[in-house]
Amino acid sequence: CGRDGGPRHCWCPATGDAETVFSPSCLDDLFQPLLECAEAKHVPIGFGAWHWFQLDTSGRGDNGYGARNVRGTYFYYVTADPWWELGNGDKIGGHLDYEFRDKDPLRTFYNRLAWSYEAYGYYQSEQLGTLKAGQLVNRFGLDWHGGFWTGVSGFDGFTRDPDYGLSWEKTTDLSTDLKMDSYLQFFVHEDGINNSFAGADSESFVGVRERNTGVVRVVPTWTFSDGQSSLALGLSGTVGQIDSRRADFASGTTSGWALDATYKYQCWTLIGEALQVYGRRSPDRYVSGGPSNRITDFFCGLEYTPGHTTFRLNYQLGLDANPHGRHELYRAGTQTRLTEHVDLLVEYVNEKVYG
Repeated sequence: CGRDGGPRHCWCPATGDAETVFSPSCLDDLFQPLLECAEAKHVPIGFGAWHWFQLDTSGRGDNGYGARNVRGTYFYYVTADPWWELGNGDKIGGHLDYEFRDKDPLRTFYNRLAWSYEAYGYYQSEQLGTLKAGQLVNRFGLDWHGGFWTGVSGFDGFTRDPDYGLSWEKTTDLSTDLKMDSYLQFFVHEDGINNSFAGADSESFVGVRERNTGVVRVVPTWTFSDGQSSLALGLSGTVGQIDSRRADFASGTTSGWALDATYKYQCWTLIGEALQVYGRRSPDRYVSGGPSNRITDFFCGLEYTPGHTTFRLNYQLGLDANPHGRHELYRAGTQTRLTEHVDLLVEYVNEKVYG
């Protein structure tokens, strides 16, 4: 594209300005009418991608767009959230989060390049809370801690882990300064989708499955009188079955607990978490090389968000027992909101597994 012999560029069709079609501001102008229309029709949609470039400082030369055996865009995603309001003010609806890749599978135990991450229907009542049914994310412990590199608890299969079941969720205002988030879940069967490393849990092994897993989580949050600080304390518990049809690994049960705290003051956020799970989840843990029967994960992190940029610094530790192993991870990075729909993340990660 060009104009009057000047520099070559493409004009943004949404505004007519002299900016490239793929510039962040033009993309915002192109997408916004579509998003507003979908919202007005009660079918909000979303779409995007996680693009990643890696510079390997370990000397192995694993540089470029993606990583070794996971080349290309990390994944693309499409979401849809249709809903309808009932006459009594209650709401029914659904949620779909579909993800796909253009090259290698996301994990070695995936046999496809496209998968459903969440797909459920729900009934929402202001008095009773929200009941969901379908493919749901497990709420054991803290959600993703932010940034790109998921971390130890994610690689152990405790974060970004959807399965098939039911979930009841409710937020209760106990006072003007105190609210309580509650979650009660039951999963009948795993879905084979997980952000974990191969060997972390049953979903990466043929012949081993998670079944009949219960999860409970409560999170009271206090907003202090200064109006600039808050404290959230999370308590989670889980119990479930491991069903094995392998000759080298017996069926059994797992149970676990998690404690977490998030303190916010103005632009600062301090996060801490400890979780422990008992029972063998896989015949060959990636940390210890064997069927460890106890996993203990720790996370501590500090965030500072003075404006459009968040600065992050955290340390994570995972410990396997019987047999033993250690997974250690340091991460420092920034996340900057370039436009309403474009974020830029820069992270340094130092990760080691001893075992």
